[in-house]
Amino acid sequence: MGEQTGGQTGGKSGFGCAKMAGVGCLVLIVLGVVVGLVVYVKAKDWARAGAAKLAEIGGEGLMEQAGLSEAERESAMEPIREFAQQIRDGDVTLEQGMAVMKELAEGPAFAVLLTRGFEGKYLAASELSDAEKQEGHVTLTRFAQGVSTERIPVKSRVASPSIAAMASASVY
Repeated sequence: MGEQTGGQTGGKSGFGCAKMAGVGCLVLIVLGVVVGLVVYVKAKDWARAGAAKLAEIGGEGLMEQAGLSEAERESAMEPIREFAQQIRDGDVTLEQGMAVMKELAEGPAFAVLLTRGFEGKYLAASELSDAEKQEGHVTLTRFAQGVSTERIPVKSRVASPSIAAMASASVY
């Protein structure tokens, strides 16, 4: 009959501990694989949700900078919100999203918003006379209309002295 030492039978205690440690390690490995799979599957959803939120926040910030009225801001934000929802739904790929952002940055809407923002933030707050502010408003409105109707083409807008003047004036 086997002698018991410390309440354990000789030779079997080491195997029991090793077996429990092995089972524990196996459970941790399986848990790690499951968590990894969940993260992998959900990462796309999380990335889409983040990109959609960034689009909305960027749009709202741009609208705020542009000095638009509440009605104009809501109207301008509607397509941005729709686009953000398409991103969330997975209907827009990263490449398509980047192409849209590039088109917005180079298209007439961005120039018009910058023009409105410049007028609201700098021209209205300047120490110019009311007549000079009105002249500035007329010039900026003409520029915005020319851009939005594409009578001022993209290539000439890039090199346009009026944009350069607006950009340098916005530093102050």
